[in-house]
Amino acid sequence: MKKFKSIMWWCIAGLFAIIGQKCLFNLFDFNYDVFNDSFDITKFLIDFGVFMALFFFAYVAIDRLRK
Repeated sequence: MKKFKSIMWWCIAGLFAIIGQKCLFNLFDFNYDVFNDSFDITKFLIDFGVFMALFFFAYVAIDRLRK
């Protein structure tokens, strides 16, 4: 059961990161699709970096609230 809760927190943090990333990119009118657009390292790093920052923030917040 403990393993399930751990996976659940990862999924919640991932969903927060995906939804937050979509909202943030719509706010700044940033459109980049890794699979359909031509590869651009700058846009890829922005896309990946924003996702990882939001994921890290959500995971740390969830971890703090759990304790």
